[in-house]
Amino acid sequence: MLFYIFFLQKNFFLNLMKVTRIISVCNLYVTPSLYLCFRPSTVYFSRSYKMKSIFLKRTSLLIVSAALLLSSFINCKEDKNDNSMLLLLALLAGGNSDAGAAICDGASVQGGNTVLSGNITSSQSLPAYSSSSLNGIVRVKSGATLTFERGSVIFGTAGSALVIEQGAKIVTNGDAAAPVCFTSSKVSGNRAPGDWGGILIVGDGIGSRAAAQNTEGGTGLQYNSGANDNGSSGNLTYTIVEFAGNEVSTGDELNGLSMYVVGSGTTLDHIQVHRHLDDGIEAWGGAWTGKYLLMTGGMDDDLDLDEAFTGKVQFLIAHKYPTSCGGTASTDPHGFEMDGTHSGGTASVTSKPTTNVKLSNFTLLGKNVSNGFGARLREGLQGKFSNGVIYGFQSGNIDCVANGGGGTVTSPTFANVLVEASKGNGNTAACVLPTNGLTSTPVISLGSGDSDNCEFATKPDYQPSGEAAALAGSALSAQSSDSFFIDNTTYGGMVSGLNWAFGWTVYRAR
Repeated sequence: MLFYIFFLQKNFFLNLMKVTRIISVCNLYVTPSLYLCFRPSTVYFSRSYKMKSIFLKRTSLLIVSAALLLSSFINCKEDKNDNSMLLLLALLAGGNSDAGAAICDGASVQGGNTVLSGNITSSQSLPAYSSSSLNGIVRVKSGATLTFERGSVIFGTAGSALVIEQGAKIVTNGDAAAPVCFTSSKVSGNRAPGDWGGILIVGDGIGSRAAAQNTEGGTGLQYNSGANDNGSSGNLTYTIVEFAGNEVSTGDELNGLSMYVVGSGTTLDHIQVHRHLDDGIEAWGGAWTGKYLLMTGGMDDDLDLDEAFTGKVQFLIAHKYPTSCGGTASTDPHGFEMDGTHSGGTASVTSKPTTNVKLSNFTLLGKNVSNGFGARLREGLQGKFSNGVIYGFQSGNIDCVANGGGGTVTSPTFANVLVEASKGNGNTAACVLPTNGLTSTPVISLGSGDSDNCEFATKPDYQPSGEAAALAGSALSAQSSDSFFIDNTTYGGMVSGLNWAFGWTVYRAR
């Protein structure tokens, strides 16, 4: 039967990271951070961010893969409560499937559901493959840590949100075989952007607000500039946040991830924000860092940085969906929206710190959604943007707005950035903008959403194509020289031959 399934599939994805779950009941040894990711003619061995690709003949791959699976069946002890092998076979049989959908849709849940509500005042850990639901606004109070182990799924309803207050922490321990997923409580297929609130985190980092301000989304929480840009509010690893952004009142929505003055001790590592009604990730000050960030099908900005954010991001992909996928887009859904401070573009920002981000290896895909720029940059924004591509935004590539009140000039710098040749820019007086032109879609595939009612049976492949492929492998620009940017072997958001957004992610629109 196993061999029949193997030869039946022309394209299959065998994620042997799932073996890290199987080893508890099988006579196999695989370290948690070492995994095999099988594709038709490629095997990837990965440890942390360092990856090598070893090319094998398809026949050899089939034999080795089948033998490994057969061995696992022979040596496995019975565990009636373990779904690992079922999920592994589902990935195998599905060919173009992913582990993320199985987790987010509740197929991997073991045991009952835990309701989270009110204030969490002491540390709590939700076990692997557990199910939880948010009842209203759930607040993790100072001194407490809320931890979600691999494969956990958390369901949100209208009016619910998870708030991590100053001094508290959130930790998600997902991996590529079993990400942690925050999703809508509605049945898959009936979900929509804004079904629930999202995750809001408040730290004690530096921002441009001296006086206390209310956070968005009606959470009743305040923030202001602190003094600890190195502080930690926890870490998120292999985590999906989907269908968030519930609108509390007109113009007052939560985001997928709302980060208020969160310090550099917090890292976002392999994070997908999917089908967000408001922004995917928005930061007000702070200095958190992120690697391997994916935003898909959002209705507003994908990454919004404000109020003197000074963090670093490497490897980011933002992909707008066609309007036929549903949801109500904002009046200005950009890829990046970044403001230096909180002046609204009219007051002098001379005496205020401004956003000064270092961001490299990014791919912004607009799908020609109305009124959106690839990047809108304002209010004395500083920053270094390196090794990226911007393509498919109806309003143009970049809108760089001068600060109307004087003071700090909006002056980001760009190096090795490609933009769509047939699109112009918005305001340009404040910036020296990139001119290298893209004449074709800069990735291999945007998936089958246009042809299968946004189900994305064929997943996107964001590996570089066309002019972007020709530049793949370009060394990271010297302007982003920093020990954080250790993975400096790509151009754009993806390494050619290495699809880090495949397997653990989700793409179906509903």
